[in-house]
Amino acid sequence: MNLKELNLSVLHAQTFVNYYHSRDVHPGIKTDLMTMCVGTLDMALSRFNTALLRCQQYPLMADRFYTSLQECAEIINRFHSWTLRLKDWPKLLIWIPIIVLDWIGKKQIPKVKSLYENILTTTNDSD
Repeated sequence: MNLKELNLSVLHAQTFVNYYHSRDVHPGIKTDLMTMCVGTLDMALSRFNTALLRCQQYPLMADRFYTSLQECAEIINRFHSWTLRLKDWPKLLIWIPIIVLDWIGKKQIPKVKSLYENILTTTNDSD
């Protein structure tokens, strides 16, 4: 996989975020939960895309951070798939995706932020 394939791997999640922001939503508990999840996903995608752009500007640095970028792409895709499950699951079982999304959001998504900050710090030091 290269950087272009990593970008394409999260493209489906980006399309979902753009679609969700453009539609008219109705108030409710499930809608509020979806809005929080889509907001988290949107922030993670923006940080991931910025990190990818920086790595494309500095190709030698891309080799150094490639495994972390790949891990973050998997985290984003996992969070996206559970967000879709939250949207489609019946109200009686909605607690299952909520617990999983909470765990991913607290334990996995911060890895995207730390990668983003590491790449920005590295590129600012090399300038």
